[in-house]
Order: sequence, then C-alpha cells, then structure tokens
Amino acid sequence: IAGGIWADTVGGKRVLGFGVIWWSIATILTPVAAKLSLPYLLVVRAFMGVGEGVAMPAMNNILSKRVHVQERSRSLTLVYSGMYLGSVTGLTIFSTG
Repeated sequence: IAGGIWADTVGGKRVLGFGVIWWSIATILTPVAAKLSLPYLLVVRAFMGVGEGVAMPAMNNILSKRVHVQERSRSLTLVYSGMYLGSVTGLTIFSTG
C-alpha cells in the first residue's frame, strides 16, 4: 500500500529505480550477512523485501501513464507473466546440474 501511494506521489519511474537499487544492495550484502549470523541475514532479507515490495505498484503506475487504456490489461499480463517465466526459467537452468 505504501509503495502504491509513494508511486502515485513521486512517480513510478523513481520508485522502481529506488526499488531496484535497494534490492540490489541487499542482494550484494546477503552473503556477508549470512556469514555473520542469522539475525543479520534476516534483516538483510527484510530490506530486500522492501525493495521488491515497491516494484509491482511502481510498474502499475508506469503502465497506467504510458500505455493506452485499451492495451493496459495486455501489457500487465505480459509484464507479470514475464516475471514468473523468468523465475521458472532461471530455476530450471540453474537447478539442473
């Protein structure tokens, strides 16, 4: 909810940029936090969730402003299915040894 309000106030492009930088930093810090202790790892993973949590409201905001009304449902379908397809593809490629 906060991510959606923020995207409407500041703009989806800026919020998405913040989210990508935020979760990228958290991803880089994850191995370091895991070596330190479990509480550090949990905090870093929570920070990662904050960065990822603003992504969907920001994408909705961007698409609502840049895509014609009659094409919005199709564009949202492509964006969201692409996210899940990327996860499935990545897990399939990297989990088969």
